[in-house]
Amino acid sequence: MLPFLKELATHTSETVALWIPLLNSRPPLRLCFLRLESPHEVTHNFRVGDTMPLAGCPDDALGTTGRLMRAFVFPDHPGDEAIRKARVFSSCGLRDPDVLGVSAAVFDSAGELVGGVSLSAPTSRRDAVWGQSMEPAVLLTADRATQALGGRPLNRG
Repeated sequence: MLPFLKELATHTSETVALWIPLLNSRPPLRLCFLRLESPHEVTHNFRVGDTMPLAGCPDDALGTTGRLMRAFVFPDHPGDEAIRKARVFSSCGLRDPDVLGVSAAVFDSAGELVGGVSLSAPTSRRDAVWGQSMEPAVLLTADRATQALGGRPLNRG
């Protein structure tokens, strides 16, 4: 998985991470499992081992990766159908007005969500249009990770 993340980080020169769901915690959380730093001085500040909410809070508190993961972990949540169908989600300033994010789902061989590939950048350097333009690259990275885990990237909706 690391080679796929490195390729995305090199291609974008921005921070790339893999977040995994912690569904047995109360409330459910997501954990930063891997992170590759941007070569720039200004980056999105989080570390491997950091946790963020996965449920039980407003959409803006979830952030981009949290919204993406919730769409698969809690498929009955209203308003997440488009995220499930696309398997990728981008936002600008959702959780933090100074950060944009693009995230795509990673699945195991049973078709269960095992993580989310996340690309993040400061809004002082990148804008929403750039973020949307990165959706195919982030989705490709997630699909390659899914295939490496024996899964098949499928549209869900």
